[in-house]
Amino acid sequence: MNHAQYLRDRAAEFSNIALTTSDAVAAQNFHELAILCRGGAERLARRSLAPFAPDDTPRPK
Repeated sequence: MNHAQYLRDRAAEFSNIALTTSDAVAAQNFHELAILCRGGAERLARRSLAPFAPDDTPRPK
């Protein structure tokens, strides 16, 4: 399963709900969820391309 793509799909879904709902508070919450999903997808995509763990990641000795 491609988790980054899954999060992108959920982001699109949340964005569509935000645009179609009439409740302003709910629309804002769905918009924020979409942003979080997109950010998570980007982080996962970057990690999958990185050949090494980031410097702040503890490594076994």
